[in-house]
Amino acid sequence: MVLKSRTIYHIKAGSVWVITLVTFVIIVVVAHMHIGGDIEGILWVLFGAIAVVVLPGVFVHIWYTDRSKDIEIILEDNDFIYTHEGNTVDYSYDQVELILYNKSASYDSGYYILGIEPFRNLQIFTTDGKTYFITCLMYYNLDELVRFFTEKGITVKDNKGFIGFGRQNP
Repeated sequence: MVLKSRTIYHIKAGSVWVITLVTFVIIVVVAHMHIGGDIEGILWVLFGAIAVVVLPGVFVHIWYTDRSKDIEIILEDNDFIYTHEGNTVDYSYDQVELILYNKSASYDSGYYILGIEPFRNLQIFTTDGKTYFITCLMYYNLDELVRFFTEKGITVKDNKGFIGFGRQNP
C-alpha cells in the first residue's frame, strides 16, 4: 500500500470548512434579503463566524499539506519504507515502538462543526528515536491503518484533543 498526498484526500478533509463557509454566506444573503437590516452588522457576524469556525480549518489544511509534501510511505507485509525528498529509510514493524493516533476529541462522534475536526495523523515512534507522520491527506481512512498496524502487533494509542505534530514522548 502506497501512502502519499492525494487530491481526493484534500477534498475529503477540506469539505467541512468549505461547506461551512458556503453555508454561512448563504445564511447571510438570505438573512439580508428577507430580514433586511444593516448589512454591515450582518457582515461582522459572518466574519466572526468565519474566524472561529472556518479559518482554523484552512490553516490546519495548509499545515497538513506542508507536512505531507514530498513524502511517500510504502507499507509492506513485514516492513515500511519512508521516502522524503529522495531520502529513504526502511523499518521492520519490530522497530516501531508505538504509534499515537492524534485526532480531535470530537472526531469519533462523526459530527463536525469546526473545520479542524476531520484532520488527524498517526505519529510513528521507532526504536532508534525517530518520529514519522502519516496524515489524513496521505491516506484518509486512518482507522483502517490503525487496524493494519494493530494486526502487526504494534501498540496504537488514541491521543484525543491533539491534532498537531508535536514531538510527544511515547
